[in-house]
Amino acid sequence: MRWVACSDIEWDDVDIGVDLAIHDGWCRDPSVPDDVDEVGFIGCFEDLDRAHLERRLRSEGFDPLGVPVVLLTDVDRASATRVGARVASAAARVAEYRGCGPEHLKPVMPAVVSRRSFLAFRSPAYRVVPYPDDSCGAADGCRACVAACPHGAIDWSRGSITQDRLSCAGCGRCVAACPVAAMVNPSFTPEQLNAEIAAIGREVDRFGVVLHCARGTAQAPPVGWYNVALPCVGMILPHWVLAPLSLGAAAVSVSACGCGKEPDANERSRSAVAFARLWLTLSGIAAEPLIVDKPSDTLPTPLDLRVQASAFGAGGAAAMAEALAGEPVRGDASPLGLVTIDDATCTGCEMCATVCPSDALRSVPDDGVLRIEFDPASCTACGQCVDRCPEPGALTLGGVVDAAALELGKRTVVTHQLVRCVKCGESVAPAAALDRVAAALGDQPAILKQITSVCLDCRGTAMVF
Repeated sequence: MRWVACSDIEWDDVDIGVDLAIHDGWCRDPSVPDDVDEVGFIGCFEDLDRAHLERRLRSEGFDPLGVPVVLLTDVDRASATRVGARVASAAARVAEYRGCGPEHLKPVMPAVVSRRSFLAFRSPAYRVVPYPDDSCGAADGCRACVAACPHGAIDWSRGSITQDRLSCAGCGRCVAACPVAAMVNPSFTPEQLNAEIAAIGREVDRFGVVLHCARGTAQAPPVGWYNVALPCVGMILPHWVLAPLSLGAAAVSVSACGCGKEPDANERSRSAVAFARLWLTLSGIAAEPLIVDKPSDTLPTPLDLRVQASAFGAGGAAAMAEALAGEPVRGDASPLGLVTIDDATCTGCEMCATVCPSDALRSVPDDGVLRIEFDPASCTACGQCVDRCPEPGALTLGGVVDAAALELGKRTVVTHQLVRCVKCGESVAPAAALDRVAAALGDQPAILKQITSVCLDCRGTAMVF
């Protein structure tokens, strides 16, 4: 990859080991070199005219989201190690970029920030917004992203998700709320975040990570710390706070929201940080030097935390819980949940299993018995099973990270006997459900007998007297 760097940076004593081309005043007039297949840019000013650079890249056949742009305002430019770490992390992040379609692009008319753009025709820039992929559970009734969106940009209609891209602010809460990781932001995927942080660890011996809002201006962190952007800190989950510790970071800090577009963003991020600290404490690990409110000049010894799966990705919370193996952690910010079902109230209607997007709840008919199984590793505490359950009090959901429950794995939470059809022998319904029908139709014995004795297939062809 050819890296184009602004000549305003003093490069005489900085050797970062890349193919570097120095261009005079590049930040003031960003341009694309000729005859390169892969290119990255190193700039020095926060007010880089990104819209102009984006137009140049598109005109040259590049996808702007696939081209790394490193601004060194928060890095000691005299340190080859720090510059090299930032460049390596940007390259690693872009290497995991898988492209995006038109459904992810939101046109935005940029403000005039340079003389060149003032004199040129104002064409729109594009911002990336999340959009669900084919694994979306909306067809089964999942509406987690609809409930999570603070801007009303997402709606559910006839088993599919519709999205108003112009109303979307790109806060990422739908991404965090999706139980099956179907909502995708191509510029902030778990693979990209993992690659970015891991690349920093390969360049430096000890480092800290500041998670910050990509829509605001990031503050320059102390030496040894590196900024890692999220769409907004209001979307952050507790295991995302811990994720950098599993990738070699010595400490983590979450900065305040820098955009102010969602008033509750800081409150949500504080709840996630508090849960993460409690999670470490109940695992027998002192949380204070590892998760800090503000980065300091000193860094603790890195925690030897090995997680089997990506802590940022689907299944990350369960993988983190298994790695920490501590006492149960309860709270509203929990990324995992535990379901209990009262067998005296449950009728076996299977609605909870039907609507569960992650298959944490599954109905399994087996030789005259209906079992409802629960897998704690798949439960994200989305609450949709509670919302759809027609029997008050039959199903309860608690937000809790319980390593012991995860170790036990999948289990049966309720069992119902199935009544068989008197004509063909197939199942009619659970006995508990038919008892509920009998209570409602007790004064209509003929209809009751027909409903409770014959299955749906035989009901139209056979009468029971």
